[in-house]
Amino acid sequence: MNRSLVGRLASLHFAPTPRARDALLREGVDPASIQVTGNTVIDALQQVVAKLEADAALQQRFQAHFDQLNPSKRLILVTGHRRENFGDGFERICRALKRLS
Repeated sequence: MNRSLVGRLASLHFAPTPRARDALLREGVDPASIQVTGNTVIDALQQVVAKLEADAALQQRFQAHFDQLNPSKRLILVTGHRRENFGDGFERICRALKRLS
C-alpha cells in the first residue's frame, strides 16, 4: 500500500474515472468511500458541443469567431496545466502531438 498522507486521512475519495477508482482500490481504499464523479473537463466539453448542436445562432457566432478552424478536419484538445507538464514534460507532449499529426 502506497497511499499519500491525504489519502490516508480522507474519508471520501472522488475518482474521475473507473480506472482511477480501481487504482484507489489497489491502494487499499475502502470501496464505500469512493465515488466516481466523471471527468469535469470532458463533461464540460460535451455540454458545449450539445449546446452548439442545439442552437443554430450560437453555431454561427462560433463559426464567425473561429473562422480559422476547418470543420472538415479533426482536432485534438490538449490541456497541459499540471505542474508535471511544465518544461520538459510539455515539450515531450508537443513532440508527441507533432508525430501524431
